[in-house]
Amino acid sequence: MELWLGGSFLLLMSGAGPLAILSGVLAMTGLRFLVWNFPSATIFVGDTGSGFIGLILAGLALIAGWHQPELF
Repeated sequence: MELWLGGSFLLLMSGAGPLAILSGVLAMTGLRFLVWNFPSATIFVGDTGSGFIGLILAGLALIAGWHQPELF
């Protein structure tokens, strides 16, 4: 989750506002998931959920690299 927040901060500082918002939303959903699962596992993401999160992160990395190559 720190990676998502750090990525959101870097995107915001580089001028990629919409990507920073998307990365921040992804971080906040991860935080919400942590709140529900911290005491005991009550929600299970599974392979499909983790695959979707990985796909979103890969897409964000590619779009950030297209926007500004130093971010890739």
